Amino acid sequence: MDIKQFFVDGIANLQYRNGTFRFELASYGQPDKSDGADKNKAKLNRHAQVVMAPQSFIQVAETMQRFIKEIEDKGIIKFNKQDDSTDIEDEVTKAKH
Repeated sequence: MDIKQFFVDGIANLQYRNGTFRFELASYGQPDKSDGADKNKAKLNRHAQVVMAPQSFIQVAETMQRFIKEIEDKGIIKFNKQDDSTDIEDEVTKAKH
């Protein structure tokens, strides 16, 4: 069985609707060259929408938090508390308005 693989920069459009959590896997691509577009702003590409039951969503979040702590404790990653990067979800919200 082939499993599709996506490189993502983050998630977008996180929402709770009809008893399920939904979010999109998204990544930044080349800037949009169309008329009227900001030619320096990276284009947001959406790859797939994930839909999860609340219990599954919470379980995944807890699993990721444990893993993040584990790799931080091992020194694999280090968090920069002064990070000024823009959240990908904010970019999607701005694009809709």
